[in-house]
Amino acid sequence: MNNLSPIKKIIISSVVFALIALLLVILGIVPLFGKIGKISSEIVSIKKDLALFEEDAKKAEHFEENYNSLEITPEKTTVFLVPADAPIEIINFFEDLAKEEELELDISPIAVSKTGQNQENSIGFETQVFGEFANVMKFLEKAETSHYFIEVQKVYLKKISAEDLNSKKYSGLALGQIVGVLDFKVFTK
Repeated sequence: MNNLSPIKKIIISSVVFALIALLLVILGIVPLFGKIGKISSEIVSIKKDLALFEEDAKKAEHFEENYNSLEITPEKTTVFLVPADAPIEIINFFEDLAKEEELELDISPIAVSKTGQNQENSIGFETQVFGEFANVMKFLEKAETSHYFIEVQKVYLKKISAEDLNSKKYSGLALGQIVGVLDFKVFTK
Protein backbone atom coordinates (compact mmCIF):
# COMPACT_ATOMS: atom_id res chain seq x y z
CA MET A 1 0.00 0.00 0.00
CA ASN A 2 3.04 2.26 0.39
CA ASN A 3 3.82 2.08 -3.29
CA LEU A 4 0.34 3.29 -4.19
CA SER A 5 -0.03 6.84 -5.22
CA PRO A 6 -1.99 9.18 -2.97
CA ILE A 7 -4.80 9.40 -5.52
CA LYS A 8 -5.19 5.61 -5.59
CA LYS A 9 -5.18 5.58 -1.80
CA ILE A 10 -7.92 8.17 -1.78
CA ILE A 11 -9.96 6.21 -4.34
CA ILE A 12 -9.57 2.92 -2.45
CA SER A 13 -10.38 4.62 0.85
CA SER A 14 -13.42 6.27 -0.75
CA VAL A 15 -14.63 2.97 -2.21
CA VAL A 16 -14.15 1.17 1.13
CA PHE A 17 -15.87 4.04 2.93
CA ALA A 18 -18.73 4.01 0.39
CA LEU A 19 -19.14 0.22 0.78
CA ILE A 20 -19.21 0.54 4.58
CA ALA A 21 -21.68 3.42 4.32
CA LEU A 22 -23.84 1.43 1.89
CA LEU A 23 -23.75 -1.59 4.19
CA LEU A 24 -24.74 0.56 7.18
CA VAL A 25 -27.57 2.13 5.14
CA ILE A 26 -28.84 -1.28 4.04
CA LEU A 27 -28.62 -2.73 7.54
CA GLY A 28 -30.18 0.37 9.10
CA ILE A 29 -32.80 1.47 6.59
CA VAL A 30 -34.31 -1.88 5.54
CA PRO A 31 -35.43 -2.74 9.10
CA LEU A 32 -36.60 0.84 9.46
CA PHE A 33 -38.85 0.46 6.40
CA GLY A 34 -40.20 -2.78 7.88
CA LYS A 35 -41.02 -1.00 11.13
CA ILE A 36 -42.61 1.89 9.23
CA GLY A 37 -44.80 -0.58 7.29
CA LYS A 38 -45.84 -2.32 10.50
CA ILE A 39 -46.63 0.95 12.25
CA SER A 40 -48.64 2.23 9.27
CA SER A 41 -50.73 -0.97 9.17
CA GLU A 42 -51.38 -0.55 12.90
CA ILE A 43 -52.48 3.04 12.28
CA VAL A 44 -54.86 1.89 9.52
CA SER A 45 -56.29 -0.76 11.88
CA ILE A 46 -56.74 1.82 14.63
CA LYS A 47 -58.50 4.17 12.20
CA LYS A 48 -60.88 1.37 11.17
CA ASP A 49 -61.61 0.57 14.82
CA LEU A 50 -62.20 4.26 15.49
CA ALA A 51 -64.61 4.49 12.55
CA LEU A 52 -66.53 1.44 13.83
CA PHE A 53 -66.62 2.92 17.31
CA GLU A 54 -67.93 6.24 15.97
CA GLU A 55 -70.61 4.37 14.01
CA ASP A 56 -71.63 2.43 17.12
CA ALA A 57 -71.72 5.68 19.10
CA LYS A 58 -74.02 7.23 16.48
CA LYS A 59 -76.30 4.18 16.62
CA ALA A 60 -76.41 4.35 20.41
CA GLU A 61 -77.22 8.06 20.25
CA HIS A 62 -79.96 7.40 17.66
CA PHE A 63 -81.38 4.63 19.85
CA GLU A 64 -81.36 6.94 22.87
CA GLU A 65 -83.18 9.65 20.91
CA ASN A 66 -85.79 7.22 19.55
CA TYR A 67 -86.22 4.95 22.58
CA ASN A 68 -89.72 6.19 23.34
CA SER A 69 -90.90 5.44 19.82
CA LEU A 70 -89.40 1.93 20.06
CA GLU A 71 -91.03 1.15 23.39
CA ILE A 72 -93.59 -1.66 23.24
CA THR A 73 -97.06 -0.49 24.15
CA PRO A 74 -100.40 -2.30 24.22
CA GLU A 75 -101.51 -0.24 21.22
CA LYS A 76 -98.56 -1.47 19.15
CA THR A 77 -99.01 -5.14 20.07
CA THR A 78 -102.61 -5.32 18.88
CA VAL A 79 -101.45 -5.78 15.28
CA PHE A 80 -100.10 -9.20 16.33
CA LEU A 81 -103.39 -10.27 17.91
CA VAL A 82 -106.38 -11.84 16.19
CA PRO A 83 -109.90 -10.46 16.77
CA ALA A 84 -111.62 -12.90 19.16
CA ASP A 85 -115.07 -12.34 17.66
CA ALA A 86 -113.92 -12.84 14.04
CA PRO A 87 -110.96 -15.24 13.82
CA ILE A 88 -111.34 -15.55 10.05
CA GLU A 89 -108.04 -13.68 9.67
CA ILE A 90 -106.05 -16.50 11.33
CA ILE A 91 -108.05 -19.19 9.54
CA ASN A 92 -107.21 -17.55 6.20
CA PHE A 93 -103.58 -17.37 7.31
CA PHE A 94 -103.48 -21.13 8.03
CA GLU A 95 -105.23 -21.92 4.71
CA ASP A 96 -102.84 -19.72 2.69
CA LEU A 97 -99.86 -21.24 4.49
CA ALA A 98 -101.08 -24.77 3.71
CA LYS A 99 -101.52 -23.87 0.02
CA GLU A 100 -98.06 -22.34 -0.03
CA GLU A 101 -96.56 -25.56 1.36
CA GLU A 102 -98.71 -27.77 -0.91
CA LEU A 103 -100.61 -29.37 1.98
CA GLU A 104 -104.23 -30.30 2.45
CA LEU A 105 -105.71 -28.69 5.57
CA ASP A 106 -108.58 -29.36 7.95
CA ILE A 107 -109.00 -26.77 10.69
CA SER A 108 -111.35 -26.70 13.63
CA PRO A 109 -111.64 -24.73 16.88
CA ILE A 110 -110.64 -26.42 20.15
CA ALA A 111 -110.72 -25.49 23.82
CA VAL A 112 -107.55 -23.90 25.14
CA SER A 113 -105.96 -25.22 28.33
CA LYS A 114 -106.64 -22.98 31.32
CA THR A 115 -103.14 -22.88 32.78
CA GLY A 116 -101.14 -19.65 32.84
CA GLN A 117 -102.20 -16.03 32.57
CA ASN A 118 -104.76 -14.34 30.30
CA GLN A 119 -106.45 -17.51 29.09
CA GLU A 120 -109.55 -15.48 28.22
CA ASN A 121 -107.43 -13.71 25.58
CA SER A 122 -106.76 -16.73 23.39
CA ILE A 123 -108.51 -19.20 21.14
CA GLY A 124 -107.43 -22.65 20.06
CA PHE A 125 -107.28 -24.37 16.70
CA GLU A 126 -106.56 -27.93 15.70
CA THR A 127 -105.08 -28.13 12.24
CA GLN A 128 -104.68 -31.39 10.41
CA VAL A 129 -102.25 -31.12 7.54
CA PHE A 130 -101.66 -33.85 4.98
CA GLY A 131 -98.63 -34.05 2.72
CA GLU A 132 -94.86 -34.46 2.60
CA PHE A 133 -92.92 -34.39 5.89
CA ALA A 134 -90.69 -31.45 4.86
CA ASN A 135 -93.75 -29.39 3.90
CA VAL A 136 -95.49 -30.17 7.21
CA MET A 137 -92.38 -29.03 9.10
CA LYS A 138 -92.18 -25.82 7.01
CA PHE A 139 -95.86 -25.17 7.77
CA LEU A 140 -95.19 -25.58 11.50
CA GLU A 141 -92.10 -23.36 11.42
CA LYS A 142 -93.80 -20.59 9.45
CA ALA A 143 -96.83 -20.68 11.76
CA GLU A 144 -94.59 -20.38 14.83
CA THR A 145 -92.54 -17.53 13.38
CA SER A 146 -95.42 -15.61 11.84
CA HIS A 147 -96.33 -12.10 12.89
CA TYR A 148 -99.21 -13.45 15.01
CA PHE A 149 -98.77 -14.40 18.66
CA ILE A 150 -99.14 -18.17 18.27
CA GLU A 151 -98.16 -20.90 20.69
CA VAL A 152 -97.91 -24.53 19.61
CA GLN A 153 -99.78 -26.71 22.08
CA LYS A 154 -99.40 -30.16 20.51
CA VAL A 155 -97.66 -31.77 17.55
CA TYR A 156 -98.60 -35.26 16.40
CA LEU A 157 -97.18 -36.71 13.21
CA LYS A 158 -98.17 -40.00 11.60
CA LYS A 159 -96.82 -41.63 8.46
CA ILE A 160 -99.52 -42.91 6.11
CA SER A 161 -99.45 -46.71 5.94
CA ALA A 162 -101.01 -49.10 3.42
CA GLU A 163 -103.87 -49.75 5.88
CA ASP A 164 -104.54 -46.00 6.17
CA LEU A 165 -104.95 -45.70 2.40
CA ASN A 166 -108.04 -47.93 2.61
CA SER A 167 -109.70 -45.34 4.86
CA LYS A 168 -111.89 -42.70 3.27
CA LYS A 169 -110.25 -40.09 5.53
CA TYR A 170 -106.89 -40.52 3.77
CA SER A 171 -108.08 -40.90 0.19
CA GLY A 172 -106.00 -38.91 -2.23
CA LEU A 173 -102.82 -39.31 -0.20
CA ALA A 174 -99.81 -41.41 -1.10
CA LEU A 175 -98.07 -44.08 0.90
CA GLY A 176 -95.40 -42.54 3.14
CA GLN A 177 -96.92 -39.07 3.32
CA ILE A 178 -97.54 -37.49 6.71
CA VAL A 179 -100.63 -36.58 8.68
CA GLY A 180 -99.79 -33.79 11.07
CA VAL A 181 -102.13 -32.81 13.89
CA LEU A 182 -101.03 -29.44 15.19
CA ASP A 183 -102.81 -27.65 18.02
CA PHE A 184 -102.26 -23.89 18.23
CA LYS A 185 -103.19 -21.29 20.84
CA VAL A 186 -103.72 -17.94 19.14
CA PHE A 187 -103.76 -14.81 21.29
CA THR A 188 -106.63 -12.44 20.69
CA LYS A 189 -107.50 -8.78 21.12
